[in-house]
Amino acid sequence: MRYVIAGGGAYGTHYLKKIQIALEKGKIDLDEIIVVDKNPECKAKEEIENLPKASIWVGSWNEFSHEVWNNRQSLIEDVWIPAPLAPHILSDWIIMKLEKELGLKSVQSSKTPELPDIPFAHVTPDGRILLSHAPGKCPLDCIEPEVCAITEDTRWWEMRDTLVKMLSSEHSPVHPRGVAMFFCKHHCDAGQHDVGGISFKTIYEETDKILYYLKSGNRSFGIATFSSCHGIMNLFESSLPVATN
Repeated sequence: MRYVIAGGGAYGTHYLKKIQIALEKGKIDLDEIIVVDKNPECKAKEEIENLPKASIWVGSWNEFSHEVWNNRQSLIEDVWIPAPLAPHILSDWIIMKLEKELGLKSVQSSKTPELPDIPFAHVTPDGRILLSHAPGKCPLDCIEPEVCAITEDTRWWEMRDTLVKMLSSEHSPVHPRGVAMFFCKHHCDAGQHDVGGISFKTIYEETDKILYYLKSGNRSFGIATFSSCHGIMNLFESSLPVATN
């Protein structure tokens, strides 16, 4: 199994340090660690040089998408480690694939479902739906345990359930079947050296789901990236490009 880390900046460097400790303590077994960054001299370079299993793939995240779609069998057992501030990467990958395979042009939808009654639910000016069950400021590197670190009581929620319920309402512009669900799971030694990642198997299966959904004649779809407590969702409208003479 390999970890593929999105970016060699502050977050990527932080993840590499944690992974190195986990490897040294025998908490995880990895074949390779790949850092994707367009800058070969990125901040993570020093950490990469200290890890025999680590290397850098030089190029943009979108350029790396060609590797993702062309090498399904070699990547399917691996894990994508996203930067927490860039969940849109998967949206870009899928939209590019839809355009290539189906000829569809996609734009951010102006329609939104009725937001759930949770501590934080907000639609940004550019249409992203931001959701959080956190009743306060989460501790740094919280692994979202069964007992919430803020309430010190049993965590009863799962963001996947919240998303499905919201999308199943009569006010939702898209059915849950039309939303790719990318769950970011904690790996390694929980509470000490964990990092959050999305399996490439999930990336491929959820993308296949969207392709099938749109091939069936639907034109509204969504992409959600979430953990147990937090989530971000984009909704899109797709159409065939207008023919020109």
